[in-house]
Amino acid sequence: GLGEGLSEYVEKGALFVVDILKDEDEDEDDEKDKEEEEKENSDDSSSDIDDFFTNNKIKKAGFIGSVFSKNKEKDKEKEKQRLQKLKLEKEKQIMKEATSNLGKSFALFNQLRMKRSNLAITGGLAGARLTHSHRTQVRYVRQTLVLWREIMTDFYKLWMSAEQDLLMPNNGYRFRDTGQGANRMQDSPVVSRSMHEVLNRVQNALQRRYGEQWVGLAVVHLADTNVPNSFVFIDKYTQ
Repeated sequence: GLGEGLSEYVEKGALFVVDILKDEDEDEDDEKDKEEEEKENSDDSSSDIDDFFTNNKIKKAGFIGSVFSKNKEKDKEKEKQRLQKLKLEKEKQIMKEATSNLGKSFALFNQLRMKRSNLAITGGLAGARLTHSHRTQVRYVRQTLVLWREIMTDFYKLWMSAEQDLLMPNNGYRFRDTGQGANRMQDSPVVSRSMHEVLNRVQNALQRRYGEQWVGLAVVHLADTNVPNSFVFIDKYTQ
């Protein structure tokens, strides 16, 4: 009986010790888990702090970069405006100098014009065959140019008129010494009529527009020593 009681007592004591050891192991495990959890929390917190500062640094850097970029753009715009202003000032200076030079040129031109603009001619001098004042010579030149314009306008008609005269039946020619060698003298009634129509049209137009009388000769030279036939007439105007 004593042996069995002792054995039971020892067994219970052993189980008690085992429970104590088991509790201690569980406590150690809990402490380890707690330490690991605290460490993880600490790491997370540290990571959050690092992320916070990192993000702030990035934002700050971005803000500084943005400000720098805006300032750079403003500087570029100011430089552009400065260059444009310099360009405008330079152009104004060039225009001012050009205007000054132009004024000097006009003044010189007016002086020369006063000396050389007189178009008066005297027959027998410098190859002139007529005697005209400056005013008359200006009118003469204008009338001559208008006449030439109208002749060129009707030139095709005049050419056909010349051919009609050359080929007209019973309109023979005769050899004459015109002072320019031997030429065929032939009447040119068709060309003469066409030319007088042109001349009358020009005279009337000048009278209506300028109120001026005809200055040059109103004679159309044909079938004479100056223009012996229609062929010579059309050849001269063609040249």
